[in-house]
Amino acid sequence: MSAPNRYPDEVRRRAVAEVIERGRRPSEVARDFGMTATTLSNWVRQEKRDRGLVPGSTSEQLAELKPSGAHRC
Repeated sequence: MSAPNRYPDEVRRRAVAEVIERGRRPSEVARDFGMTATTLSNWVRQEKRDRGLVPGSTSEQLAELKPSGAHRC
C-alpha cells in the first residue's frame, strides 16, 4: 500500500507549471509552496517524461508495472 499524497494534486500541478512553463528554479518554487526542492524536482522530471520532453517511463507505464493488491503464495 502506498503512502497518501502529502500535497493536493492542484498544488503539485501549480508548482510543476511554475518550473516547466514559467522557467522558475525548483528551489525557489519549492520554498514558496512549502515543500523540498527534491520533491518538486522529482515531480518536474516525471512530468517532462509524461509530456515526452525527455526519455523515460511515463506515469502510465509505471502504473502498469505496479503489482496489483493480490499476492499469490
